[in-house]
Amino acid sequence: MARSKRSPSRPNASAPVVPSNAERAPPPRDRLELGLKLVTAITAVVGATLGLLGFLGSQRLSEESRAQRATVDCLAAESQLDRAWDALGGAPLVRTIQRYTSDVRRLEEATALTRDAELRCPDVRGRALRIRAHVLRAQGRSSDALAAFLEALKASHGDAWSELGAGIALSDLGRYEEALAALERAGTAEPRDTAIQLWRGNVLAALGRHGEALAALERVLGLDPRDALAHAGRANALAGLGRDGEALAAFARCAELDPRSAKPHHDRGIVLRRLGRLEEGLREFETACALEPANALPHHGLGNVLVDLDRPREALAAYDAALALDPAFALAHAGRGTALAILERWPESLAACERALALDPGDAHAHNGRGNALRSLARNEEALAAYDRALELDARLVQAHVGRGYALGVLARLEEALAAYDRALALEPELLTAHVGRSIALHVLGREDEARAAEETARRLRR
Repeated sequence: MARSKRSPSRPNASAPVVPSNAERAPPPRDRLELGLKLVTAITAVVGATLGLLGFLGSQRLSEESRAQRATVDCLAAESQLDRAWDALGGAPLVRTIQRYTSDVRRLEEATALTRDAELRCPDVRGRALRIRAHVLRAQGRSSDALAAFLEALKASHGDAWSELGAGIALSDLGRYEEALAALERAGTAEPRDTAIQLWRGNVLAALGRHGEALAALERVLGLDPRDALAHAGRANALAGLGRDGEALAAFARCAELDPRSAKPHHDRGIVLRRLGRLEEGLREFETACALEPANALPHHGLGNVLVDLDRPREALAAYDAALALDPAFALAHAGRGTALAILERWPESLAACERALALDPGDAHAHNGRGNALRSLARNEEALAAYDRALELDARLVQAHVGRGYALGVLARLEEALAAYDRALALEPELLTAHVGRSIALHVLGREDEARAAEETARRLRR
């Protein structure tokens, strides 16, 4: 039987392949080269890793250094702003009603410090803007100050102190409703801050809401019973409510707490003048002028009471002193016009009233004074227009009704003149000038019985 032909032997597919001795390991020289390459690769990886770690470490140190530098810069900027605030007058400036200061050097110093601080640290921009806004207010630039406070409000994301500043500037501009809204927002954020509540009380008083003003100011005194400005504000609120005796006592208390302040003497003088206690009022204004000779307000008050005392030349000097300190003081220009009218210096009186109206077109008394000057210069049609404007602004301005009656009489509009005098007497029945003018108009109209009765009333009032 033939043997089958065997196929060549093949390795078992399932058995592991065992390398031959030649394949099992490289020769010694190859192994050395391979080891050297491996060491070189490991060294390169380690070096790269160490380099990366060093770079990252230096970056971290650089970031920490920058952060520390920024912190130092911001601390320095805050210190500069503290110095700027102190140069400007600090917290008392926020509380005072007086806006102006003649210390130009201090204002320039404060401005320069705020600008440098802002360059050092942008994070202080809101506070820097706020301080610069107070500088503008101290310069009497209330519109510019308001714009700066509003910018500070945006930069500081609506903080209470920028709201307070905006409220103060709005109050300076006579925009009392808007001022009150800003102060309400500030007070909501900082309910225990006395400066905010003090200004809120003052603005409420300016709006004629004297009861609310009194309550606000008494809250301030609940927080600080020795707050002199709150006592002064409370006194003014009491005066607005007709509680004059309490108001005078409150002003006296304010003067005790702050003996160097002109404000309580100035405000007390206003109440005394209104009560007809002119000599006492004169002494208060003189004291206020002596305490704060660079403050225009007491000089203006002194001029007013001197006019009432029929001392026009001294009044003129007082108004001139006020205007030397504040040339844009509209009420002082109007007062000057009144003093010049008493001295019968009519062209100068007219110029003073027109200057007052250029600064404050809404001053009814200045329109009335202008009407008096025009009438005395025989410009009666213009005078009539001036009186009409005064009465549009204040229908209860009794002297404008009388002046209107005189102008109408000269223009031979006698029935209208009588109506004007009657309106004046409805407001003030014992007004001598209205009875005199009425008697003249009645004589010209031939109504002799009525004219004699008017003359008799005028004679009785002269006694």
